Amino acid sequence: MSVPSPDKWGGVRKKIANYLTILLKYLMDQYNKISSDMVLERLPPADVAPSKRKHLRFTTTIHNIGTWNVRGMNIGKLEIIKQEMQRLHIDLLGISELYWTGNGFFKSDEYTVVYCGNDTIKRNGVAFIATKAVNKAVYSFNIASDRIISITITGSLRSITVLQAYAPTADAPEKDIEDIYTKLQETID
Repeated sequence: MSVPSPDKWGGVRKKIANYLTILLKYLMDQYNKISSDMVLERLPPADVAPSKRKHLRFTTTIHNIGTWNVRGMNIGKLEIIKQEMQRLHIDLLGISELYWTGNGFFKSDEYTVVYCGNDTIKRNGVAFIATKAVNKAVYSFNIASDRIISITITGSLRSITVLQAYAPTADAPEKDIEDIYTKLQETID
């Protein structure tokens, strides 16, 4: 029986190393082609009951939420705000210091506006402006006062509640400051 020379083993080792390198590159390419949705469907979170894991749906869509203290938003500023939302790709925007009276909601182009303000004076109002994509997931909105509004958005795993508040300045009467923080805590609870 003949023993291969060291040169022959060196050639075999190089071929094996080249084969493994090619195989590794192929496997990495195949792994990178798998979408994140497919990976998540195969590996559901561990904290979900096994009976519910097969019903989960995952999304890779990211929705941007922002807030803007516009310092006195009149009706005419709505178009400017919608343009900025589109430019910055904001899907849900909380507005504070709205100069609208009363409360309610309406549609403006592809956006839905939910607002609340003081009944008599044009001050202290807050609002949410939602895109069409987020509006489909809106479960409810709650007007706590002329300074506090909340919106609940349903998700596949859990719902999200977003609060928008306009707090009084530090030079406001102490009673007003305590009232707003008490109302805010009630809304959170």
